[in-house]
Amino acid sequence: MTHSSPSAFNAAGAPPAEGGEYINTTSAWLAAELERYHQAHVAGHLGAAPSALLFCRDYKLPIPMWVARHCYLHIVSQGKAGKRFGRTGGVVGQARQQVVAHLRWDTVIRLRELQGLLRVWIERYGDVVPPRRLARWRASRARLGQSWERVFICAPVLLRGAAAHGSPATIQESYERVKNAYRSDEVDPLVWLPAGPFLEDLGLMEMVGLRDQKLNELFPPVFG
Repeated sequence: MTHSSPSAFNAAGAPPAEGGEYINTTSAWLAAELERYHQAHVAGHLGAAPSALLFCRDYKLPIPMWVARHCYLHIVSQGKAGKRFGRTGGVVGQARQQVVAHLRWDTVIRLRELQGLLRVWIERYGDVVPPRRLARWRASRARLGQSWERVFICAPVLLRGAAAHGSPATIQESYERVKNAYRSDEVDPLVWLPAGPFLEDLGLMEMVGLRDQKLNELFPPVFG
């Protein structure tokens, strides 16, 4: 499908326009062309949405929601099908690397914070909480320890069964990379994280839920 031009539109029977009337006539033509693309899209023409996208580019128009939705769903479907976009292994491959790096970083952060919290809870509330809860805190502290080394040893246990699983050294490398990326003004393509709903549509958020489940199993909630 090709789009015509305002002059062709006028030649087809539009009244002559001057000044403000020309602007109104052109706006009406642009709207009519986009509606023509939309009707073709609804009728099942696969090239309608890409054509409308180019039309918006050429005339510097806002992209209609139906065009944006079509392009988004196309990216998701092609990504799930394993289609490659660029040099990073496809949209799913790149997004998976980004989720993996952040999940490893986040797991290390959570475990490191938990080390400090367990110490505080035992020291401040050990005399007032039920014995069973205190015993659970002490068991978690003994398992987690107090050092960075123990954090990197425990992290693989929480990530076992997920794409983010790796050796302590691998998890530490990912942690350092994300940490340094947040401290830098430069964008690291394997650290930048897409929007959550996009990751969910790609099916990449299950590993986060799996990690959280194991975290609660190994280190039960504080006041649960």
